[in-house]
Amino acid sequence: MGETSAQAAQRVGAGFTATVEQYEGALRYNLDGVRRLVASLPDGSYEELLDVGCGTGWATLAVAERFGTRRAIGVDPSRGMLEKYAAAVEAVGVTAETHAADVLEMPVADGSVDAVISTMAFHWFVDKAAATRAMARTLRPGGVFALLAGGEGVEREYRELLESLTPAVPERWIATYDRGPTGLAEMQDHLEQAGLEPIDIWLEVRRRQTPFEDFLKRMEVIGGHLNEGVDPEILEGHRRRVWEATKAASDAQGRYEYTFSKLFVIARRPTVGVA
Repeated sequence: MGETSAQAAQRVGAGFTATVEQYEGALRYNLDGVRRLVASLPDGSYEELLDVGCGTGWATLAVAERFGTRRAIGVDPSRGMLEKYAAAVEAVGVTAETHAADVLEMPVADGSVDAVISTMAFHWFVDKAAATRAMARTLRPGGVFALLAGGEGVEREYRELLESLTPAVPERWIATYDRGPTGLAEMQDHLEQAGLEPIDIWLEVRRRQTPFEDFLKRMEVIGGHLNEGVDPEILEGHRRRVWEATKAASDAQGRYEYTFSKLFVIARRPTVGVA
């Protein structure tokens, strides 16, 4: 029997709390995607915002800057992230409410916000269809849903590298790719099942080169929870072999090339036929 959504959220949250101080420096690439997602939101009033998997607040700050959001609810399983989120959001004059919770159990009232946004958290949700429904229920009629997530084919080279190693790395390191990427058709199904009208769904695929040490540092920051239960000495052996294999797969300047894809989603809760 697989882990529940709540169990997964607790594990992911603990991992991100442990690496919260390194998060923003290691994941600066995500900020560009967040800004482009927010720039794609339709004009409107977004005074009350729900940010699911809010992290340190990049998405909320971008929405507030563009639309003058007055109140934001941050939901994240990581208490360390929520502390930074509240400080960052309130520093720009937005009233912050935070909840350390799983997306399926967040204490947010139905039909209570103008927009819900989730950036680079969707791939951690165990049941993506249920997560989409949970976020959609919080929208007022006419409210907007915005999502940024890892897309199909993301980091396929690194997955193949992990699969090639002997002895094998923890199965969880590879399995996370099985439940992570989401395709265009699959995402449209999630939206329609949640009662949302798709406005725009697109996939952006890039070939990225970065120093392999930086790549591995990012993987440690976002995947610390995947090491839970692994003996420290065995874990160090896995890390050493991954480091050596990634270095060997890099060019003469130590640059590792890999595929990075992002899924962008904009949808709306209908105003017609809503009680």
